Amino acid sequence: MGNKEDWEELEKWEESRKQEQKEKFRLDFSEIQKDKEHKGVNTVVKGMKIAGKTIKIGGIITAIIVIAIVILIFDLIISNINSKTNVNPEKTIESMYNTKIDLVNKDIDEKENGRYTFKMSDNNEIQFTAIRRFGNLSEDYMDNCHKYYFDKWENESKSNFVVNENRTGDILEYDTYIKINTYEDLDKAMKNINDFVSYCGKNFSASWRIYLKKGDYIIYPYQQEGITKEEASKNAKEIFKNIVK
Repeated sequence: MGNKEDWEELEKWEESRKQEQKEKFRLDFSEIQKDKEHKGVNTVVKGMKIAGKTIKIGGIITAIIVIAIVILIFDLIISNINSKTNVNPEKTIESMYNTKIDLVNKDIDEKENGRYTFKMSDNNEIQFTAIRRFGNLSEDYMDNCHKYYFDKWENESKSNFVVNENRTGDILEYDTYIKINTYEDLDKAMKNINDFVSYCGKNFSASWRIYLKKGDYIIYPYQQEGITKEEASKNAKEIFKNIVK
């Protein structure tokens, strides 16, 4: 039997088998198979549609979160700009140093930028300057307090101090320090500094630039408010010890 004849015989047999199945079960299995395939395709399409909707919803939620974060950041930036722009020199200084001050005069523009001169409410002899530039504030309250009390101090120890008095624009920069080389120098210098601190009493501030100097090294004995003379001397000795190791 040739190949052609063989194929023809197989096709006849297949057709005959299908016909027998139809007559016996009233069904066409080939059609069932096609229907299953069709349903499978529909299921895949439905799944893709659901996945697409889920992705869209997720994208919308992400977009909302991003927009909310951008709005929050923008609001913080605007608030920061406004807080700087609206800075009040008098209230800011009073809050910083827990003191009361009065305005002497001011030379400012329509946006309140410029030079302010203040005085302490409880000591009119202490005057100082504040410069406001577009929300930035620079002032020399502490430096003028330091200068005032050092100028008024009458003590033979005063001659051991070096005074640095400079101005950047209208802002005073005021330092007092004693040069040292040995532990003996340090003990004498600390006695001089403590004499000045005693004279100032409650008016002394650890924010003042008053220090010891060994070469290029600077030692601040009073590193924070409220420490005793003994603690300040101990601080100075410990720092000095580390320098000369």
